[in-house]
Amino acid sequence: MKNNKKNPVCKEGLAFSVKRKVASGFSEAFLLIARSIRPLRKKSVLLNRRVRLFRGELLSNVRMLKKNRWEKNISQKNVRLMLIEFRAYKKKINNEGACVFKDFLESKGYKSVFSNINFQQKGLLGNKMSGPGKTPFVGGELLSGVDFSGCTFSNCDLRQIRLDESKFNGALFSGCDLRGVVFSKSSFNNSMFVKNQMTGAQFNEALFEKVLFNDCEIDENNFERAELKDVKFLNNDLSRSSFWQVKVGQNVVVENAGLNKLASVNDTLFFDAVGKIIFSGIVPKPPSKPVVGLMWDPLRPGMTATKVFEKLKSKGLIPMRIGYTPYWIDTSNLSDEISDLLKSGITDKEDSLGKGVIRLSEEDKQKEVSKLKRESVLLSKQLDGVVFPGGGQC
Repeated sequence: MKNNKKNPVCKEGLAFSVKRKVASGFSEAFLLIARSIRPLRKKSVLLNRRVRLFRGELLSNVRMLKKNRWEKNISQKNVRLMLIEFRAYKKKINNEGACVFKDFLESKGYKSVFSNINFQQKGLLGNKMSGPGKTPFVGGELLSGVDFSGCTFSNCDLRQIRLDESKFNGALFSGCDLRGVVFSKSSFNNSMFVKNQMTGAQFNEALFEKVLFNDCEIDENNFERAELKDVKFLNNDLSRSSFWQVKVGQNVVVENAGLNKLASVNDTLFFDAVGKIIFSGIVPKPPSKPVVGLMWDPLRPGMTATKVFEKLKSKGLIPMRIGYTPYWIDTSNLSDEISDLLKSGITDKEDSLGKGVIRLSEEDKQKEVSKLKRESVLLSKQLDGVVFPGGGQC
């Protein structure tokens, strides 16, 4: 007789097998779902990052728009007030660190762009005087030793303003009157000079790196002991400018592309730099007229020196400014050094006081008098004469 009663063990095994298959199926399903979700999750993370970046850029642009909306253009009417405010700002900042002009402008709601501004403000940047020994219009110290990085000057009148010992990183001078401006001991990096009048500008002991001079009148400029690296002079008039003892680095180019008929190096005094500068489309030549050195104080040029300079030009000579107090001479010790030499006694009866001091100084090559003598010997080999102007020059 057949037993129709099912084995309970078989039922339990069958149930277990079914559960395991179901569980395995669910696992595979979840695994498939997880694999399909993972790239979506990555895409979601990337999307969120992009959204955050876009949001950050949007907020930054909104802030910039608000800032530009409320920043004031500097006009000729408010330039004097701006300079008065800067005088107080500089006095405060100089006790704490570097004076950055752009920071001051932003703190007062001004843009760092100057357009059609005359900076010759009486009582703030200098006074015009005349007479023997007096100082012509030259800016005071208000804009000296200032960081002008990121500033733009367009069609501005900066004649004879003092901008010495200042910093110009990413600065632009375009269409400006820079005649007689004092840039002595300033540094220039990634900056441009475009279509400026720059006759008589002073760049002695300045530092240049990645700087462009384009279509400028750079005649009668003084680059004495400046350092040049990656500097390009393109279509400029460099007539009668002086490059005495200039340190020339890589990629210093003087080029005439034929775009400016006034581009010239006539009577430009390159001296030893002529073999280190790259010339393109233009050929330097020795000076065609006698070269006369003129002792000059770039920060306070006296009226007598100014008149002597013009007189030498009218006589058909090439005047070359020579700094009175070069940085490599310790003038604070020079007076004491000469007094000590005089006290040591000048025994040779044929010696004048000057010759005696120089002779005695030769015993120590590091003495300041000895350094001055060596510089004088170098100059005497290059110049046809030297003028020491009187009239209270110092």
